[in-house]
Amino acid sequence: MNIYQRHSIIICILLVATLVALVIFSLHRWRADWQLAHPQPMPIKVSASSHNAALLTAAENLFGQSPTDTSRTFFSHLPFQLLGIVKADDNAKTSSKAYISTTKGISKIYQIGDMLPYGMKIYAITAHAVIVENDGHLESLSLQRRKLTFKSSIAA
Repeated sequence: MNIYQRHSIIICILLVATLVALVIFSLHRWRADWQLAHPQPMPIKVSASSHNAALLTAAENLFGQSPTDTSRTFFSHLPFQLLGIVKADDNAKTSSKAYISTTKGISKIYQIGDMLPYGMKIYAITAHAVIVENDGHLESLSLQRRKLTFKSSIAA
């Protein structure tokens, strides 16, 4: 075997090794992106010390579950406005969605795990608010409720 054949074999081996490494790296990145796009549901701790507590928990689940540590949320003063919520059943394959607008006028639909501007992450979506994680602490974006006013139907 002459020197050119040896070099050709070495180059072919290096090209095959590079191709295998590229395929492995691509599969690893695809798996990481898949896990990011399809988050696993968070485990909910349920403490049923008595029969009444279990019934209360079951009744609360009728309208969806909220994470247990959202009781310490603060109202967010960041420039976001929560325009609407679609609360999905936790057992369904679809997840809840929130329609959020920024001060720049950009409105988007977000779901749990999505990132908002300013590095905030959607932590939970309840029937009346969106819980966001901001620098390690939880904040709440509430729906703006307008008070209804009714005109009298009796003509004078």
